[in-house]
Amino acid sequence: MRPPTDHSAYHGPTAELLEALKARDYLGVLPLCQQQLEQCLTAEALIHLHIAVQGLNWPGLAARIRHLGWLCFPTRFLACAEPDLAPETEAPEWLINWLSPPKRPVVSLCMIVRDAEDTLLASLRSAESLVDEMMLIDTGSRDQTPVLAQSFSPKVRLSEIPWPNDFAAARNVSLQAAQGDWVLVLDADEILLPQSQLFLKAFFGYAPLGLNLFIIRQHQLSDTPGHNHWAQLGRIFAKKPGLVFHGPLHEQLCNTSPPWFLYPVYLPEVIVEHSGQLDVMRQKHQKQSRNALLDQALQKAEYNTPYFWFQKGHVLLYQTQPPALAEARIWLEKALEATAQAQGKLPTSPTWLGAPLGLNLYYLLECLFWQKALPAMAQIGQSYTDLFSLAESRALGGWSMIKSGHLNEGYRLLNGFFEPGLPAVHSHLKRYTALVQEALLDYYLARREGWLALCSLQALQAIQPHPGQAWIRQRLLEILGSSEEQLAPLLLRLWAESTPAQPEQWFKYAFVALSLFPQRAYLPMILTQLQANGYLSVAKHLAQAANQYWQDPSFSNQMDKTKSLWSGGETAMTELPGQWRWYQLLQHPGAIHSAEHQPDRV
Repeated sequence: MRPPTDHSAYHGPTAELLEALKARDYLGVLPLCQQQLEQCLTAEALIHLHIAVQGLNWPGLAARIRHLGWLCFPTRFLACAEPDLAPETEAPEWLINWLSPPKRPVVSLCMIVRDAEDTLLASLRSAESLVDEMMLIDTGSRDQTPVLAQSFSPKVRLSEIPWPNDFAAARNVSLQAAQGDWVLVLDADEILLPQSQLFLKAFFGYAPLGLNLFIIRQHQLSDTPGHNHWAQLGRIFAKKPGLVFHGPLHEQLCNTSPPWFLYPVYLPEVIVEHSGQLDVMRQKHQKQSRNALLDQALQKAEYNTPYFWFQKGHVLLYQTQPPALAEARIWLEKALEATAQAQGKLPTSPTWLGAPLGLNLYYLLECLFWQKALPAMAQIGQSYTDLFSLAESRALGGWSMIKSGHLNEGYRLLNGFFEPGLPAVHSHLKRYTALVQEALLDYYLARREGWLALCSLQALQAIQPHPGQAWIRQRLLEILGSSEEQLAPLLLRLWAESTPAQPEQWFKYAFVALSLFPQRAYLPMILTQLQANGYLSVAKHLAQAANQYWQDPSFSNQMDKTKSLWSGGETAMTELPGQWRWYQLLQHPGAIHSAEHQPDRV
């Protein structure tokens, strides 16, 4: 029998498991779930296990499954506190030992250090309460780093080795020395934030099961205030034979045993703050010189994979002056195409590594934008419609599509730019917000949507000057048959006429009212209509935002009459009508004039 070639064969539900669930043979479901979970932890496997455990009336274990599910898959499991229940003793031993181990799992911190006396102690302090041992590998410090490390805590086990000219080799030394059940990898210039420490204390209470790589967020500090970057890194995993780091630079964890893949689970609540990209740190550690390792690696067959092609494109685009756009485009296109074709399939070797698809797409679109290759941008957008996972790529893709005449496809992408919690690489998105508003203006002009075009023009004017804006505004006023003085009363009249028979029209005019005239007088009317139409979560969120924005508790008081109907929880975005970019209103009234879009939850 030929081995399977795709991921789903290893972590998808089997027909036997589904039949057992349908027949309510919950004892029969348990070993089938165990087989899946020993391969990898997935939301589906936890859901099936939860159904079976509930059916067997084991509430303690069911509560533990739900809590673990919420930690790892917050979009699939409801929020809950960590249960303090004794597990049922009649359950299988593997299940009890996994969900409620008799002894708390041992956690190892693995770190490689060199000349890190400025940042090391802060990094160690941020992880001290979480870990049982700290495996530090010093690769040739000439400052006080070894002395500081040894005097920090009895948990520290320091080894000194010559620099092997290979980051993976150094990391593997620390990994081989680790004795824990869990491994947490940090760099000496990273600090775990306090809320992340609380999260990980709960997470490390479960024994590891399956071949998973847990992804955390890295907040990269910048010398320019407000221009910080975000990255996603695989830093948490079970200590198992066959797991090693691979790559002389930008090293990645690999599984050297078939089926060779590690199933990624994203933990957005775990955030590390990284100071290594500050100018003073880059100069101290001569980080630019490390790129020579990448060029050497690409000469070898084992590193000739999409992940390292992507890294080469990144260096040429962002770390080369001036950017080598033509060459960067070749590497990024090559990496994106190969990784997309392999998506969902098992790697062909333990060292085959794909590129991060969402980031690869964004870098390629940025490269094409700088090249002014508009048709190529639109073509890329149409070819990879499922990969627009970042705010920046949606801005660039939607802008290029509308500029190329693909109005509907571009409009869908641009609306996605305003999704609450949409991840972004940058914390300051002024340039991309301007592109979105410029493209939306073109779209609304093409559709002769005068009110919405005026709204986007107003937003664009607040971000950056445009030589044609005055003429466009005058033309829009002619289309609307109005003047500056008549806008507000005309809008109120149209608004009144569209209520309640045309709810979509009403919401559109409400959006325009807050966009063009962010005045307190509109809020009570909007809140009343939201409540009357049953949009209670949106009304509550908007009232709280208005209270915070204007420091007026009367807006929160608007919610008193619907308090008994309000169910709590996060804002239910599914109840929002149409695609009128309500996220801006939920930030605060008048937010259309703000160029900021903060990535929050993923």
